[in-house]
Amino acid sequence: MSDWGLTQDGAVATLTIDCQGASVNTLNMANLLQLKTLLEQIDHTESIKTLLIRSAKSKMFVAGADIALIQEISTEDEAFRLVQEGQAVLNALENCQATTVAIINGPCLGGGLELALACNFRVSTTDTKVLLGLPEVKLGILPGFGGTQRLPRLIGLRSALDLILAGKLISAEKAAKIGLVDAIVNEAFLEHQLPSILSSFSNSKYLKSIYKKRGLRGWLEITFMGRLILFGMAKKTVLRQTKGHYPAPLEVLRVMKSTVFGSLARRLKIEARGFAKLAPTPESKSLIRLFFLQESFKKYTGVDGDHSVAPLSSAGVLGAGLMGGGISWLFLNQDIPVRLKDIKWSFIEQAYQTAGDIFQERVKRRRLSKIEKGLKMGRLTSTLSLDGFEHSDIIVEAVPEDMALKKQVFADLESVVSSQTILASNTSALSISEMASDLKHPERFIGMHFFSPVHKMPLVEVIRGEKTNDETVYQVVTLAKRCGKTPVVVQNCPGFLVNRILMPYVNEAIYLASQGVSIDRIDRLAVKFGMPVGPLTLADEVGLDVGYKVSKILRDGYGERMNLPPAFETLFSQEAPLLGRKSGEGFYTYQGKKKEVSAKMQGYMTSEQSAKEKISDEECVDRLILIMLNEASRCLDESVVESAGHLDMAMIMGTGFPPFRGGLWAYAEARGFANCVERLTEFSARYGTRFEASAYLKKAINNGVTNT
Repeated sequence: MSDWGLTQDGAVATLTIDCQGASVNTLNMANLLQLKTLLEQIDHTESIKTLLIRSAKSKMFVAGADIALIQEISTEDEAFRLVQEGQAVLNALENCQATTVAIINGPCLGGGLELALACNFRVSTTDTKVLLGLPEVKLGILPGFGGTQRLPRLIGLRSALDLILAGKLISAEKAAKIGLVDAIVNEAFLEHQLPSILSSFSNSKYLKSIYKKRGLRGWLEITFMGRLILFGMAKKTVLRQTKGHYPAPLEVLRVMKSTVFGSLARRLKIEARGFAKLAPTPESKSLIRLFFLQESFKKYTGVDGDHSVAPLSSAGVLGAGLMGGGISWLFLNQDIPVRLKDIKWSFIEQAYQTAGDIFQERVKRRRLSKIEKGLKMGRLTSTLSLDGFEHSDIIVEAVPEDMALKKQVFADLESVVSSQTILASNTSALSISEMASDLKHPERFIGMHFFSPVHKMPLVEVIRGEKTNDETVYQVVTLAKRCGKTPVVVQNCPGFLVNRILMPYVNEAIYLASQGVSIDRIDRLAVKFGMPVGPLTLADEVGLDVGYKVSKILRDGYGERMNLPPAFETLFSQEAPLLGRKSGEGFYTYQGKKKEVSAKMQGYMTSEQSAKEKISDEECVDRLILIMLNEASRCLDESVVESAGHLDMAMIMGTGFPPFRGGLWAYAEARGFANCVERLTEFSARYGTRFEASAYLKKAINNGVTNT
């Protein structure tokens, strides 16, 4: 059955795409060849003067090319052949004898936008579902169906680079402003206004205004020196943002720089070669695998079976610190009323400031109006008592990490809320089961661990206690997704998943520093591997006192392998310990924007070391990464997390583990489990049992455990 349908009404023909058995439209080789056959038919029908390209699916144009097809590509030759076939079809569309118009009613991405770019004109509805862009770089590839050539021709080189290099998605209004679409109309009036819009496309005065808009170019684009500056600036930005780890943006620059002049055929061939170069790379395979993981999370509920429950419509937040303010903002941003409590009005004022500042930043970026900000902040109320909390559907606690304090808070809460109210703790390491042990309704108690800063970090760990029921898990997972977060359900254990894996990484960095490896070298090597910041910088940002508390919880829970480095214990035996950025000094000193290695901290680290050991860069990185992998394998063995794929997603979303490596477990699989075990065994012999390879990791050598 064909994905395309062709109808004709007088001089106007309509090609309608409707991918069979799928909720979205995507381009694949089968339906592209179907399109080519229909275009040949149209070219032989002289009565067709206008050709509309439309979608039969509501609020959906074409979401892109079939990514599964790209994932299967294994060689450059294969990729080159496939992409040239696709280019040929869109060339046929561009050269169609009829005037072609794309009617965009929803996502128009990747190959879908390239399809629209091959048309003479583009008309879009104003629906918020409409998003246009070429996000291929996020999959480790580049637009291969003419996107790198037709987009700059339409909107200019500078705007095209901005969209393609960042994989940016824009609204219909923004697309109209930059000339990417030629007309926008409310969907309700589309059919009524379409005839006049089509008529205007043959009006010479109207066409002149369109072509004038398309022809606007600054001197950076029309002069040789200007283009050199433009490409140079773009390359600097790409390298600053990606640190050279992602080949796709750099290949985009090379292709677009090489195709400023020449015939379209020559330029498309260069584009095809660029695509073919990227498609088989490990970076592309990793990013595509993560794309499919993210897609699977759209249907993820954290439980088996269906649960029909009303959405949570009101929230309470206990604790008005930085986290409390961030959590309040998250709910307010979804128009969920929030009741906020703390013990002092000054604390509550800080939370209001935190939420307000985040909203204000969005106002500055024109993602929110001042009126919308006022309406959202107006849903925040506050109190020093528990008055008003009886109406909350969910209450999230964000008070200091003290078990006795948290248990008391929830005991007080339970006396005023209904038995249906979900009680959630934002604890980063304390036992959810113990916290709920004295409650009358432990089945509605759960962990909801946000990462700081809440408005930027995408992960939420949803921690299931011993008695937490499925309905509570389902409700919290659904709420997290509604708030735009990626929830991963984990079982209750000291440190849960992310902190349990991350703390050995930070601890090992401190062990390295105590062996004489310079603080900045450790961080520099971690960043070179792909981590967003080094482990010691991360420790400073979190707060060394917070890290110390979590480390002690993990040591109590897991024993010798989680022993704190002696140098860290020494640090906290001082009368005025260094606490990190918040105290102005930790592993680094902080004065405004100036950041330097702390001589005092380096002294603490090496005071008991008689001679600095010579440790290679390779060993530093392996010790940092493999100790995380070892603990991750234990989490899989204990079913702390559902799968290796969920583990990888949590590490990428919660710690910034480099996406181009596919995640922690995917990295180990690509490196080879045997190599990982061999290296851990070597370190264990030299540095002790914290490096002893887990039974699960050894088993993975023969069992081929995958990152699914």
